[in-house]
Amino acid sequence: MYFIKLSMKKLTKTPYFFLVFVFLFSCLSQSGDEYKKIKEMESKLKENRQDAKLAVQLDYSYRNYIRKYPEDTIVPHFLFEDAQVNIYPLNKTDAALNQLNIIYTKYPNYAHASDAMFKSAYLNEKLGRFDKAKSLYLLFANTYPGNELASQARTLAGMTGLSEEEQLKQVIAKRNLVQDSIKNQKKVQK
Repeated sequence: MYFIKLSMKKLTKTPYFFLVFVFLFSCLSQSGDEYKKIKEMESKLKENRQDAKLAVQLDYSYRNYIRKYPEDTIVPHFLFEDAQVNIYPLNKTDAALNQLNIIYTKYPNYAHASDAMFKSAYLNEKLGRFDKAKSLYLLFANTYPGNELASQARTLAGMTGLSEEEQLKQVIAKRNLVQDSIKNQKKVQK
């Protein structure tokens, strides 16, 4: 009798397991279809980067996918690609900045997290948000000291917000310091 009760419990759980399996499979299939459509649109946009209508559709598709599948491992990549679309051709810089911020704060291990931070600093500088740009350049240099752009980020942090004339003065002053240092080293070596 105990065996029959145990078997009945297993049988009543089986349909639930089957339903969960069917549900998960349909979700994966649906996300796969949406992924394929996004990849097709990306290819088309690469061929004609100025196609604003396609860019709007791609932007919508990225945002929709991210909203529906927030735990998918492709999300940081789609955020990064959507930020590129928002920068050009859509000229939605604030939307792009928001996406870049999400990347380097929520996905710091994503391969392009450093690129997202540097690009965010650059865009803030171009928008005249000099304090934000400076802090992001310095954060970049401190977070990614081994990155090939780290020294450039430090330099840009020091020049952000300065006029072209003031920037030129700084460059000349640094060049003179380097030349003086080289001359002094040569004197010491003699």
